[in-house]
Parts: sequence; structure tokens; C-alpha cells
Amino acid sequence: MELSIYADDTCMIVAIKENSYTEQIKGELKNIMNWFVSNNLLLNIDKTDYTFLGPYTNKVYEKGEIDLTELHLTAPRYLFELEPAYTSENHPTVEEINKKGYFTLQELHDTAPRYFLDDSIITDEGVIISPNDTVKYLGIFIDSRLNFKFQISVVVSKISKMIGNFWRAECLDLKTKKTIYHSLVESHLNYGNLIWCSDAAKKLMTEANQSTYPSSLKNLIATQNKIIRAIFRKPKFDKKESKYTSMNPLYAELEVLKVIDLYYLNLGVLVYEFFSNENFPDSLKAKFYSFVPKSMSINTRSCGRNLQYSIPHNIKNYRKPTTAASMFWNSLPNEIKASSSKASFKARLKKFLLTKYAG
Repeated sequence: MELSIYADDTCMIVAIKENSYTEQIKGELKNIMNWFVSNNLLLNIDKTDYTFLGPYTNKVYEKGEIDLTELHLTAPRYLFELEPAYTSENHPTVEEINKKGYFTLQELHDTAPRYFLDDSIITDEGVIISPNDTVKYLGIFIDSRLNFKFQISVVVSKISKMIGNFWRAECLDLKTKKTIYHSLVESHLNYGNLIWCSDAAKKLMTEANQSTYPSSLKNLIATQNKIIRAIFRKPKFDKKESKYTSMNPLYAELEVLKVIDLYYLNLGVLVYEFFSNENFPDSLKAKFYSFVPKSMSINTRSCGRNLQYSIPHNIKNYRKPTTAASMFWNSLPNEIKASSSKASFKARLKKFLLTKYAG
């Protein structure tokens, strides 16, 4: 078991087999709660979730027009426990309820498959903690399949609000709009994108095809383009010139990076920090050491050297920050990698990425 703690947020990571994870999680959670009590702390049950990260399997259960297990979640327990409409002997069957076409809360409770309750964790105090497909930690939504679709949709929802605001901000100059963009748009695009934007690592293998983007990021990329066009008050299709507005010149003029290039920028900074920052996290440092040639010493002078990595057999393994960062680092010019400070490295790398928008 590993604990990841930041301020008052705690994440417990347990590596176990699927067929025994519920019981082991119950035991670990009980230990955590006991520790909280002994230290005069209180676990916020309302903000406590858990999920299973592993091979995805579809659960099979009886269903009619509506999934009864999903409806079971909406039935408050006190409603059907105060005045039960049925006893265990005379409640209707699933088939009878489906034919009737409507459901009472008692019927949902009685007919919902029991595996849902088995998957939930019931504490000693009788509190039920149910598994979720998505859990939130430090502002990032992590889903059980690690595709981060929900997290990306949250980012899209946050930044899309700025499209109309920029269109209405006709009186603001470009410098002011750029400041607002960095504060209210790029901050969301940049936060944690080494994790949720990792599908962009696929482009490291297909850099020759610049027009292709991971399907999971297309909506986000389109939303960012809408914001940039709104800043310059440019339509998607220019009727006067009978052509679509080219986005690269707009990004170049504003001197801001596309979301995928922000991901690349953070990959580069990650490796530079590994070489130059004495306070680089030990857990990440241990993972990067396997990419360092034995003859190379770890210091700022070695920043210009390439990292060694094995090409993963599975394309999904390219999403690992250590692998993706090593691939991107090796593609950079030596004069960028040999920068004397983090600030100069970021400035040079950003300028290098912006050159792709020229022409």
C-alpha cells in the first residue's frame, strides 16, 4: 500500500487482485479511520471514493428497458425502509415490474441485483462507500479506464465559457486579452496535463503527419481554436476570402502554445528538472534512472545527453511520462537541452515549439 498526501487530501493506492480487492480495501480503510480517530482527526465520508484501476470487464445482470442497478442508486434508503410496500415473500419479480412499465422505490430496492451492494464498502459505523468510475484527486478526475475523458470534458466546459467573453471584449487590446487568456484559459490547459493529455504522446511517433490528433483531444483542441479566433475576432470560415481561417498564424502572433505543445513543453521541463533540480521527487527520480546511460552522471552538464529507453510493445505505454519525456527530450536540439537555467530552458523550448506555427 502507498499513500499520497498533499495538505488535507489523501490518496491510498493498493495493489491487489480484483477478486479480493473489496475485502482488502475494507481492512485498509478501517486502519486509516482508526489512525484518524487516534490522532483526533475525522475522515470526510462524503468526499471519500474508491475505484478499481485494471482490466475492464462488463458486469452481466438482469435488465429490462432500464438498468435496475443504476436506478437502485437513486432510491433513498429511508423512503422504502420506513413504510415498506412489500415483504420479502410477496415482492414482484423483475419480469412483472418490466411489464408494468413503472417502478416504485421499494420495487427497485427489491429487484436490483445484489452485486452492487457487495461491491460497496460498509464501515463499522454502517456508512456505505460505493465504487465510482471516476474519482477526483488534487483537481484531476481519474477514471477507472485511465482515458481521462471526463477530466478533458471538465476542462472544455471551463474554458468554453471564455469564447463569448472574448467576442464581447472588443474594446480590449491584444495584450490585455493575452493576460486574460493566460489566467483563465491556459491555466486550465496547463494544470496536470502531463497526466490527462498523455494521449498526445502518440504524436511523437507520427510527427510526420501533423494533421492528425488523438480523438480524445479533438474537442479540446477545437475549443481552444474557438477561443483564439474570438480573441482576434476571426470567423472559422471567412466568406469574403472564401477560405477557412488559418490557426497557426494566430497562435504565432499571440505567442501562445496549442494544448499538445503545452504537453510537450511540460515533458521537456520534467526531464530538465530531473537533471538540474536537487529536490526532484525521489519516486520520479527512481523511474528516470533506468533511462540514464551508466556512463552519464546526473547534473546540469549532462542535460545535453540523450536518454535511453526501450520502445514499448503496447502503444498505450508511450503515455507513461517517463517514456514520453525521454522520447521528446532526445528529439530536442542540444542548445536547448544545455540551457543554464530552468527559465532559459522554458523560454528556448517555447520559442522552438512556436517556430512550427510559422509559414
